[in-house]
Amino acid sequence: MNKASLITLSMHIKQLDKLRVTVVVDNYYFTVHNDSPIAERLVSRQGVPIHTEHGLSYVVETTMDGEVSTFLFDFGLNPGTVLQNMAILNIKLGKVQAFGLSHGHLDHWGGLIETLKTYRRAGRNNTSLYLGEEAFAPRFSGYLWNTPHYLGQLDVEQLAPIENLTIKEIKVPTEVMPGGYFTGHIDRVTEYEKARSTLLIARNEHLETDDFKGEQAMIFSVKNKGLIILSGCAHAGIVNTVKHAQKITGISTVHAIMGGFHLLDAPMEDIKKTVEDIKFIEPQHVIPMHCTGYDAMVQFYREMPEQFILSTAGSRFTFVA
Repeated sequence: MNKASLITLSMHIKQLDKLRVTVVVDNYYFTVHNDSPIAERLVSRQGVPIHTEHGLSYVVETTMDGEVSTFLFDFGLNPGTVLQNMAILNIKLGKVQAFGLSHGHLDHWGGLIETLKTYRRAGRNNTSLYLGEEAFAPRFSGYLWNTPHYLGQLDVEQLAPIENLTIKEIKVPTEVMPGGYFTGHIDRVTEYEKARSTLLIARNEHLETDDFKGEQAMIFSVKNKGLIILSGCAHAGIVNTVKHAQKITGISTVHAIMGGFHLLDAPMEDIKKTVEDIKFIEPQHVIPMHCTGYDAMVQFYREMPEQFILSTAGSRFTFVA
């Protein structure tokens, strides 16, 4: 394994035979882009439209020793979008064994309640919802000295009637599915990946800049390949997220970095620093989505054309040992 070493630090990460990530919801849909050795895309069919929105949702499947496990990570913006797109992608909700939420922004939890209610009506019992700190806190955008825009709040009371659902708040690296881990709190180590002053949170009835201390990404390791990091929005910084994954697993080799990189409103100087640092890490694949932003995607493509892969709703990525 190139550059890899496995040293037990905070956790011993299990090695997967295969990882498959299906992008159920994303901001874009582009059906005619060529497939690649790891990516395949939904073929357009008349009368069967996949829906896009400013949101994100993944179905994650891990395979170890012939056992396949399925996890639904994030839930898009609107109720029903996840369920409709899963049906179009021929993914059965009943196969999902557990659920996870990256953070408390509406474009990631908007479809959560409807998805869990449908799951329960289908007769599935005893499942878990994994999330980080402050997932139920009110969020706002704008400036503290002006009238900020309310972004919504996930209501824990709406989850209470869903029978046999266990809510598990994650603060430290935790296995949430076989071979799949939440990061726990992500260390901030870069100089330039700072909290946005326009993203706010209500704490103790006061608005503050949101540092997203509870945001979770997912970490996997595929045999003979290295780490695969899957982010929601990477408000902590995608470079911070990757470095955190390397630190807590002791694995330096990064095979793929994918998800929202939250660079859509970043200064070009910070975008270039991000791309430079990701390039230095030497991942085999870089797959930006959702909130990464057009300018950052172009920069990744220019600087890492061999590693860059375009992802849209309906894309499916498979990593095999």
